Amino acid sequence: MNVLWLKKWWLFFLLAFLSGPIPSLQAADLNSPLTVYVRTGCPHCADAKIFLAELQQQRPDLHIIYRPVDTDPAAREELFNIARAHNLWPPGVPTFVMEDRVQVGFADAQKSGPELIAFIEQRSTFSTTVKNSLLGTLDVQQLGLPL
Repeated sequence: MNVLWLKKWWLFFLLAFLSGPIPSLQAADLNSPLTVYVRTGCPHCADAKIFLAELQQQRPDLHIIYRPVDTDPAAREELFNIARAHNLWPPGVPTFVMEDRVQVGFADAQKSGPELIAFIEQRSTFSTTVKNSLLGTLDVQQLGLPL
């Protein structure tokens, strides 16, 4: 009877230990949009829009939201708040925001394009696997969320 009791408690603690990484799965948003603050007549904004349109054809999962700061007072206020929060004063356009990261400026597709792609690809990442010396590598996708 004691052996059965120990096995149950060992299983309970093992499940409690393995369930640790699961809340982080819910915290990260893999489909965060790229918000771009732009101004009409800005040549850098126009170049960025052309580059992003081409990039979006290659990556249809990329969701882009354009916020015109010259015609939308709420967008202008958002940009001001973001610039202050990230010590990027005065604010400039185009400004790219993804999750809590900010990048300002776009020169041209050759110079700024790779930098912008790297910025986009820096999305929050997390591991869905746990390495355990007793059980090996466990994958949440194979085990399911209850574990």
